[in-house]
Amino acid sequence: MSKKRIKQISPMRLGITVGVLQGVISLVFMPILLFATGLAAYFEPSLLPVNQSPVPGVPWIFVGVGALFMPLANGVAGFLGGVLIASVYNIVARWTGGIEIVLEDAN
Repeated sequence: MSKKRIKQISPMRLGITVGVLQGVISLVFMPILLFATGLAAYFEPSLLPVNQSPVPGVPWIFVGVGALFMPLANGVAGFLGGVLIASVYNIVARWTGGIEIVLEDAN
């Protein structure tokens, strides 16, 4: 076993990695969210946003566009968050020495 220390994290690499991860996760959950919304509206029609709208159908267009936009928005947010986290970590690691991890060779 050997101790290693993470002294610095590349902000761009972490940003790209976190952004892609969040975008993919959001692609997985988007159909579940749309299904749950449709299921709730089926059992309780008063929950449909269209019932409160003066223009029938407009809110569902926003739901569809929002669902398509969600993976992209989550990916961008993940990228920005990853860059911010890595940048702050690099500053803090200078003061504290970074995170120590213990590694062992695989058998």
